[in-house]
Amino acid sequence: MSSRTVHKAPKTPILKPTNPQLKTGPWSAVRSWGIQVFEKVARFLSAVVVDWDQFWFRERSHQDLAWIRLSLGIAASIYALTWLPSLATWTSDDGLLSRGQVEFLIGRGVPETGSEGRVSLLFSFIPASLTSVYVMLTAVISVISALGIGGRVSLLIAWVMLLGVIHRVPMLQGAGDYLISGLFGYLLVCPWNSSCRVSSRVMVEDLRSSWLCNVAFRLLECHVFIWFAASLASSFGEPLWWNGSVPWWLSASGDRSWISMQFWLEHRYIMNLTTYGLLGLQGWILVSMLLPRWRQSGTLAMLLLAAMTLIVANEWIYSLAIVACSTILIPSVRTEEELARVERGATAPF
Repeated sequence: MSSRTVHKAPKTPILKPTNPQLKTGPWSAVRSWGIQVFEKVARFLSAVVVDWDQFWFRERSHQDLAWIRLSLGIAASIYALTWLPSLATWTSDDGLLSRGQVEFLIGRGVPETGSEGRVSLLFSFIPASLTSVYVMLTAVISVISALGIGGRVSLLIAWVMLLGVIHRVPMLQGAGDYLISGLFGYLLVCPWNSSCRVSSRVMVEDLRSSWLCNVAFRLLECHVFIWFAASLASSFGEPLWWNGSVPWWLSASGDRSWISMQFWLEHRYIMNLTTYGLLGLQGWILVSMLLPRWRQSGTLAMLLLAAMTLIVANEWIYSLAIVACSTILIPSVRTEEELARVERGATAPF
């Protein structure tokens, strides 16, 4: 048998259609520009994702929230104690806001009135005669939670009891009451332990970190930022803030100012500076929360705002809430480098 040589036909190269105008000319410039824009957008979105994860989910020490917990717990306790002198006048069976009257005013039991969210043990389980005992227990448990005793359990009990006091007479609450209770709830996100307390010296085993602590801290920050941003924006809609006469109107409304109307009338420049100073401090707080280098100055701005609010408006519960908010801008107790040293078994820095 004779062998036959099989000759394979050479492969014909696949020719891709080309357009010479794509390599040169205006089309090439457009294509190159589009690729550059796409790469820049991709890098930007990648950086946003990295910064987002770093902002919310990086490790943070429990001790960074210790001062916040202490200040909010003390503020909640003081708020509860302020109700004791006038509690019988408002909440007794024959008081100005008895249980039945408040339930009627908030539409309790009526659908689509929002009363379902106003949960309070004082409506269902605690009789009116024991309201003062309930309020005192709220103050005591708030102090216990402020000291870091009981972890999440004491925080949850204090928060539920605090909301019970607020929801019992919601028409008498002010801005400070809702600010304190709102911030108090975020502390439950952090996995507290028995060692998370404020102290001048902290042992190595106390320097525990968790991404949940950072989530709680960021929620507190965002809440405070949105609060002051909304306060500043709403002020621009009132003519009194534009003409600088807010202190005079607060004095004219009764006992809402430590300074008389006559003083403001005789010192109009001081009145105007006070009005615009209140607005400027809120703007300063917002800027300081956005710029890390200015955070400590934001603490000073909050303290000044609390003092001016107390003098001008006599809103000392709200002033107390602002002081509690100022602890959010206190520099972190531990830096990431120090936490890394502790995890490697190094000695605590102090």
